[in-house]
Amino acid sequence: MKDLLLITNHYPYLIAEPFLENEINYLSCVFDNIYIFSINAPYGERRTRMCPHNVYSFPVGENNTLLKYVKSVFFGLIGGRNIFKINETNLIHFISALYSRGRAKLAKKKIFKILKDNHISFHKLTIYSFWFSYQAITAVMLADSLNNKRGNSAHLVARAHGYDLYWERAWGNYIPFQDRLLKTLDFCFPCSSAGKNYLDRKYPWAKNKIVVSRLGTKDYGKGNYTGEKVLLTCCTLEPLKRMSLFAKAFSKLVHYIPDVKWVCVGDGEEFELIKEILEKEHTTNNVLMLGRVSNQEVAEYYKKNSIMYFCNVSTTEGLPVSIMEAQSFGIPVIATNVGGTGELVNDDNGRLVNMDIDEYKLCDLLKEMIMLPNNIYLSKRQKSREQWEELSSAEINYTSFVSLL
Repeated sequence: MKDLLLITNHYPYLIAEPFLENEINYLSCVFDNIYIFSINAPYGERRTRMCPHNVYSFPVGENNTLLKYVKSVFFGLIGGRNIFKINETNLIHFISALYSRGRAKLAKKKIFKILKDNHISFHKLTIYSFWFSYQAITAVMLADSLNNKRGNSAHLVARAHGYDLYWERAWGNYIPFQDRLLKTLDFCFPCSSAGKNYLDRKYPWAKNKIVVSRLGTKDYGKGNYTGEKVLLTCCTLEPLKRMSLFAKAFSKLVHYIPDVKWVCVGDGEEFELIKEILEKEHTTNNVLMLGRVSNQEVAEYYKKNSIMYFCNVSTTEGLPVSIMEAQSFGIPVIATNVGGTGELVNDDNGRLVNMDIDEYKLCDLLKEMIMLPNNIYLSKRQKSREQWEELSSAEINYTSFVSLL
């Protein structure tokens, strides 16, 4: 018997972490039982995603209030295992470490209680944190408690993506206990070569523990393109995604190419700002704002509609699953060269652009890409699909990942 204890933020509750919807099917084939603990899903939340029959899930989080953060810092003040001893002299780093340690301790305490209340015991156990931050600290603390209580030994692994990996994306430009996690985990799996290179440079002694394992998307087949000038974006509408910048560039583009359309998938804090930009520029009739939709609905939209380019102008990324999904349908991608995006996008299958691009240059670039000769454009569609087949197939990537586990 092989059991897996999987720590997530929300999955299979709410709508976050849609990429796990693909991965869970492969995990369920090699583990007898999978226990998912969603440490940010409020206690009592109802499951929103279908899971295989041998997957059991538990929401263990609290509502996103100030009290949660205060409690985490308070619990962080109480000592813990030596490996998570806080030696920071920088105040911001000290508070960040307190919060991470406290958040992990609270999560570990709740998970351990659920295990006890439900009389859950393990056989050959792997503990897998989907994130490389306080979630992975929780995994280490859980392993300690389980090993001490039951006298067995759990394997420990974690994935690493973006905010949980790159210090410059974290509060105070610091992620506490990263080096200590690498000393304790059996393996860390960054989702891109860029992520591995980052960790290798920072912790050269841990190179053998750091293995690239990309996420992947399902194969729905190639999309049909019938000549429409449609640009599609799919992301949360938050400042780092810069959809307000895209809205300004698109509004300028309409003056040159009146029949161009923009399909905007997602919602967030910049939703109203984007609407204001479009209304001011009188380009609302060229834009379809779909709001937040499920991962499956996005795939259905790709299958039923003709999309010319997928666009991403983020300031930061890990390895964007949204780009993988678009490429699986043979859609060329225009994206900023950040994080691991350059591993997926190039001039053969789309266009990489500088992160500091402004609305004027972005408008010119979009115009140039739309006006490409048909034979060059169709070649980009073919190359986009080929890139997905090589790097982003769920069947290939997750089969390889579960064999490593």
